[in-house]
Amino acid sequence: MYGCVLLRVLRLRGQSVDQYARDLFTEVRNLIDKLVQKYGLRLDSIRSHIEYSRPRYFVKEESSSERAIAVGSLLDELRSRCREILPERIVVEDCSKRSLAYRIGLILADGYVADDAKIVFSTTNYTLLAILLKSFGEVYVKGASTACVMVTGEVKPVLSFHVLDRDAVRLMGRVIGGEVPFNSAIEFADFLSGLIDGDGTVDGFRSVIRLWCCEEKLRRFLHVLEECSRRGYFDYVVRVDEVRDGSKLLRVDFSEQSMRESCFLYLLELLHPEKSSALKRIRGTYLSRDSVARVLSHLNIRFVEKVNPFTGGVSRRIELRFTKYRDEVIEFLTQVLGIPRDRVKVRSLGSGRKCVAVSVSRYHVDWCLKILKFLEKFNLRSRLEKLSEGVRLLSEDLT
Repeated sequence: MYGCVLLRVLRLRGQSVDQYARDLFTEVRNLIDKLVQKYGLRLDSIRSHIEYSRPRYFVKEESSSERAIAVGSLLDELRSRCREILPERIVVEDCSKRSLAYRIGLILADGYVADDAKIVFSTTNYTLLAILLKSFGEVYVKGASTACVMVTGEVKPVLSFHVLDRDAVRLMGRVIGGEVPFNSAIEFADFLSGLIDGDGTVDGFRSVIRLWCCEEKLRRFLHVLEECSRRGYFDYVVRVDEVRDGSKLLRVDFSEQSMRESCFLYLLELLHPEKSSALKRIRGTYLSRDSVARVLSHLNIRFVEKVNPFTGGVSRRIELRFTKYRDEVIEFLTQVLGIPRDRVKVRSLGSGRKCVAVSVSRYHVDWCLKILKFLEKFNLRSRLEKLSEGVRLLSEDLT
């Protein structure tokens, strides 16, 4: 259905990744249900006999009851059967790897480094597997030795996978060592996107963007968040959510308002489908980061001065024109910048060509100031300089 598993290498196309991951976890979950019935167990009794020691699950040593022996037999058979179900390696043939900064964020949130190139992930849901495949393009399966079951109200398969990424391990070591190896706003946004896809929560109805992690984990990358705050990308607050067995579960709440004002909100790119959908709701637009960059790369800026022949007064304005992607341009101007729709004009350029245009007077300099933030984030230097000069001249008109 998805490729040749007989060779122990499964090759997928990008569009089938989500469906494969979902089908795989469904198959393992159904297998667990059958084994639970086979060994005469109840789901709510299994968890008390299983202990986790990264990267393996095993039956607790002090568990010697008949039920504990049955749980051990269930785990042994589950691992054996998973050898038949799972390939040794999964390859996405048309995958474009996510950026190094994103991969580091994802590893810090959900994985751990086993050696100088191997990163291990364990997960109870198919979404992380799909994200790994889309991010790294190639995933090795450890399910034959670490397949297990977790029961927290419902049965969940626990499968382990690993990826090989020497560059990510090397750069992550610098992050853990206290360095901030990122330079651009987009690199910082990719890093935070990886963290959120791994250990974050995005609530589109309450405009909440949040990370959950233990104190030890947060200490590894807190200095990166501090650097983002110093650069004015966003504000955040760290709170203790609960203390369990002497360990603190921390909650990092990001200010949606500060992200919106700095335009950093529009740079985040999430792979988790539910979180991505919630992020779009918070943004108030369907436009992706690439869409915004595409719109701005076709921005033409013209500064216009007119002299009143009767009074001798001079009026100034900035003419913003976009010659491509009309629907995306209108969405960007109205939903992201908040420009009233009646101020956005579609004009003819002759020969059947049209453009979307906005005329900015001295009373609406704030529109240009927000565009300047986007141009800076996307490093569109020539347009940034030209628009900055136009804003300066308009500001002189106010004095």
